[in-house]
Amino acid sequence: MKEEYYENPCCILDNNICDTKRGFAYFSRSGDIVSDLDTNIIDFNDVPVMTEIFDYNEGSIKIKSAGWYYIQYIINIPYNDEISTSFAIYGNNEALEGTIIEVSNKKSNTTNCYGAQTIVKLEKNTEINIKSLENINLKFAKPYKNSLSIFILKLI
Repeated sequence: MKEEYYENPCCILDNNICDTKRGFAYFSRSGDIVSDLDTNIIDFNDVPVMTEIFDYNEGSIKIKSAGWYYIQYIINIPYNDEISTSFAIYGNNEALEGTIIEVSNKKSNTTNCYGAQTIVKLEKNTEINIKSLENINLKFAKPYKNSLSIFILKLI
């Protein structure tokens, strides 16, 4: 049986972006947020939307065209979780400047959104992924669509 996800007001992609002639990619994860036990990489479980200058394999987004990129990501922490950690976008295993999110979440009545964005020059074949400082397994009381999302746009 396919799990039903609730709309997430924090992570909505503008449908007009698909009309752009630039390279772009959008990846997301719905439901619980779980990192790989060995690498702490968070995999995406939704169908990716991307142009031909990107490739994707098991949590890593491969850049196939060198240049300047705008990168934004949003992560939602469930209200019922208490967590203190850091998240960042990594390019070839190095945290990209401006992408570190420090999370210190206490149990509350609402889901909390955290986000970061940056503009960075990337080389061809750079592999990008989202990692947490420590291994995580965040369970949502009610499963959200796009509990984690990343948007990448190649600039001119």
